[in-house]
Amino acid sequence: TINSTPITAYGIIDNNGSRYLLGDLLGYLYVLNLIYDQSTYTVTSLVVDYLGKTNIADSISYLDNGIVFIGSGANASQLIKLNQYPNSEGSYIDVVEVYSNQGPISDMCIVTNENDNKSQLVTCSGYINGSLQIIRNEIGVNIQASIELIGLKDIWSIKQYSN
Repeated sequence: TINSTPITAYGIIDNNGSRYLLGDLLGYLYVLNLIYDQSTYTVTSLVVDYLGKTNIADSISYLDNGIVFIGSGANASQLIKLNQYPNSEGSYIDVVEVYSNQGPISDMCIVTNENDNKSQLVTCSGYINGSLQIIRNEIGVNIQASIELIGLKDIWSIKQYSN
């Protein structure tokens, strides 16, 4: 059964439109199965099953092989995996990756660091699962992959000359 709460997002699972993922305002994720008569394509029943809790979804995109992207404007977005069997808490969801989100910002203040006299913005972010975020005015480098090459001293990019 589904709680009496507004559905904030849905995503189609199958190309034939028989299964949908539904996300509600509390962050609960459900699967909706449309049972239909294949000769007349008339829906004969609806089956809703609870899958687990995610962040509040603004968009749901079923990628493939049980991998789902939960896009959230209220908290961090998530990449989740749907499992065939529930875990000990009754959830069919495993969080694979979390993508941070600064919004929505409910309050903020500027704080000066005593060590280097640089200012940074501290925000109260998120909706139900809120967090404190520190925003600095510098460029952050996020290393996606690295490899150690023995004997390498320098590396340059070279443009190819074309007429």
